[in-house]
Amino acid sequence: MRRAVAATLAALAVAGCGALGKLGLSEPAARVTGARLDQLGLESVTLVLDVEIENPYAVDLPLAGIELSLASGGAPFLESEVHAPTPIPARGAATVPVPATVRFADLAKAAAGAKPGSVVPYAAEIAILASVPGAAQPLRLPVRHEGSLPIPAPPSVVLERLRWETLRLDLAAATIDFRVGNPNSFAIDLRGLAYGLDFAGKTVARGGVPASGAIEPGGAKTFPVRITFAPIDLGTAAFGMLQGERADYALNGRVAMGTTFGAWEQAFETKGKLPLSR
Repeated sequence: MRRAVAATLAALAVAGCGALGKLGLSEPAARVTGARLDQLGLESVTLVLDVEIENPYAVDLPLAGIELSLASGGAPFLESEVHAPTPIPARGAATVPVPATVRFADLAKAAAGAKPGSVVPYAAEIAILASVPGAAQPLRLPVRHEGSLPIPAPPSVVLERLRWETLRLDLAAATIDFRVGNPNSFAIDLRGLAYGLDFAGKTVARGGVPASGAIEPGGAKTFPVRITFAPIDLGTAAFGMLQGERADYALNGRVAMGTTFGAWEQAFETKGKLPLSR
């Protein structure tokens, strides 16, 4: 029986799956059951399409490979081949992940309006190549899927102002307002922010901002953070600067975000003049 099925498949492989249907035989089927994004960053993202393949035959259906092409607005921006050694069991089904690393530079060249902060639609054309025993050509199972890809822009992290509670040579205590801006066309969920703050070239505070919820597209949130340090460690010149109306600062750290497309972390570094008040 298994040899008879294999012989039938081999005879019809060149004609394709449509010939099987005309003869009343069940055809293999493939469909996308899920799409997810991994390793989201500023330069690229990995798109993974989960393809379920059904095998109606009494013999295993080996896969010869998978072909994938991605386009946006009809403009192709990626073509790849995926090795898929796992056979589809007889009269069964299996889900095969089809990964593709999308470089945003390539996407921006192909798709109109693709720029940092935007969300770009895509169409995926997938061809599952199934090896049939004795056939010169594999069966070709076409699958189509549509979705969207983000091109993330880094959030802005700046200091808005500092309010002194105490300012002496031996002790300074203040509250600083951190402002986090979202330049993207999609919301970000601030999951945490770690920072280091420098005055006069010396680190005066390290700490973090806890998870603080969603920041809407194009929006911003301000977070008060309390710091303490000893100005004497910075020198008398720096202490004089802190007694003025503004102080030069340098801020660096890392911000963790969640989005509807997946989690994302980004380093930041900024400099500026911080308004001081009592």
